[in-house]
Amino acid sequence: MAIVINGSGTVTGLSVGGLPDGTVDTDTLANTTVTAAKVAADVATQAELDAAGVGGATGADFNDDVKIRLGTGNDLEIYHDGTDSIMTSDITGDFRIKADNLKLERGGNTELYIDCNANGSVDLYHNNNKKLETTADGIQINGNIEIGTHPFAITGESGSDRLTIQENTGNVWIDGNCSAASFTDRTPYPNTLQLAYDVINSHKKLPDGQYKTDDHSKQLDHSQLHEYVKEEDNNRNMSGVISCLVEVIKDLSTKNTALEARITALENA
Repeated sequence: MAIVINGSGTVTGLSVGGLPDGTVDTDTLANTTVTAAKVAADVATQAELDAAGVGGATGADFNDDVKIRLGTGNDLEIYHDGTDSIMTSDITGDFRIKADNLKLERGGNTELYIDCNANGSVDLYHNNNKKLETTADGIQINGNIEIGTHPFAITGESGSDRLTIQENTGNVWIDGNCSAASFTDRTPYPNTLQLAYDVINSHKKLPDGQYKTDDHSKQLDHSQLHEYVKEEDNNRNMSGVISCLVEVIKDLSTKNTALEARITALENA
């Protein structure tokens, strides 16, 4: 059966039992409950359909696991499985979302996750606080960089690691020259010669039984170090030690020069 409807949405004919479109088989209609008037009353006009759109004026409703499928081979699917909302694409090409300004937000617009700006930055957020931002020169990080179970490494164009920080030891390896020209000098320096001597004389080796010839970390008695060069973690401030060594060496050099002069004078007497 074919139903013929004109441009105004009015049923103008039925084709039944192989008869040409636009004709009505009255014998067949007499033996059924279908009438032209009933069909005309049950079919909405084209104008009503255009006004309502798909699913009516307020939207289209789909039950769980009912998919919106796009593409000749159902390449893109959008659906809700009763728990999760899912969008899948099983094609080898790109999956693209296009917009001048793109935001990924929490439901209810209460929290921002990712903010992409046309001709500008791409920003990543944690708990609605921006932590990473791309810039024209590279990236800007707002916060700490934590190293996981593998070393943190900056790799050069050749593929070799130029800067490596070991997670378990904290050791830093630099492959290449490192200049102090760009660093701010915060080297401590003793204000008295006596302090310099006290610092140097506080360096003592561990007592017998604790000293390990094959372990450099078990040779210096850190507990005996002067407070001037002892760090909070009981390690040694090597910059402070070097400064004290400089003052001690200068003093010993002056004394040595004076002794040499006295020896020479005695020899010539």
